[in-house]
Amino acid sequence: MTRIIHGISRELLRAAFCDYFGVADEHADILVLLYERPGTMILTRDLAKLLNSHRPPTKGAIQERIRFLREIMEAESLDTGEDDESSGYALSDIGVNECVKALREMAEALMKCGPSTMLAGRNVEQIRRSETSHPLRAVAGQR
Repeated sequence: MTRIIHGISRELLRAAFCDYFGVADEHADILVLLYERPGTMILTRDLAKLLNSHRPPTKGAIQERIRFLREIMEAESLDTGEDDESSGYALSDIGVNECVKALREMAEALMKCGPSTMLAGRNVEQIRRSETSHPLRAVAGQR
């Protein structure tokens, strides 16, 4: 079952983030989780559970992935919070904007490489006007 996050499949988000930021799936998976809950601090232990793998990563592995993401993203894209029990991470407004830019770039690339006249019995102009059934197009149109 495909999980939809803000109108976009988790797999497409991962692909956009991998391509735009030049990272592996394990880094993009963290971005997907943080993008799903912008501005919300997610504890490290909860990130491990949410990554939904057969063998959840250790706290150290998640911290290493976050460190790597900090190096490749804009300054202040990731917020860190700590309490007595654990540390957590959140995507700041800067980070959300950077992720949206990645999605726009993918949408543009898909539109450039797409069919020039017909798609599933409708012409491309009809599809471009249909923002509710094509969320990527809606994102690309927010310029």
